Amino acid sequence: MGKVYKNENQLILLDMIEIYKPETRDWMQFQITKKNILTLHHIRKVCDGGISTIDNGAILTKRAHRALNIVEAIDDVLYDEWNALFLLINQAKQPPSDEYIKEAQKLKKFTKDLIYK
Repeated sequence: MGKVYKNENQLILLDMIEIYKPETRDWMQFQITKKNILTLHHIRKVCDGGISTIDNGAILTKRAHRALNIVEAIDDVLYDEWNALFLLINQAKQPPSDEYIKEAQKLKKFTKDLIYK
């Protein structure tokens, strides 16, 4: 018997990993480790009518996901910038480009400055 998945989010995450092939960093440029595993972020929240699809998902580690939730509570503009960036990578349907990584690194700095000030 193969793996049994608890929910469709796990299946979507697995499909996204196959498409985008994250190696060492997630979409917010957080390091992927055994303790900091990948999760699925809904760009448009389910409670706001978002659905569980690849196009509405972002590949984030647990730490990045927590950081993004903190950002959402403090700075709507930065939160929206992250989600807009996630939508761009979804439109490309390929691993992040160098241009994407540079923009994500810039937003990550703003995120860290906001959270750890």
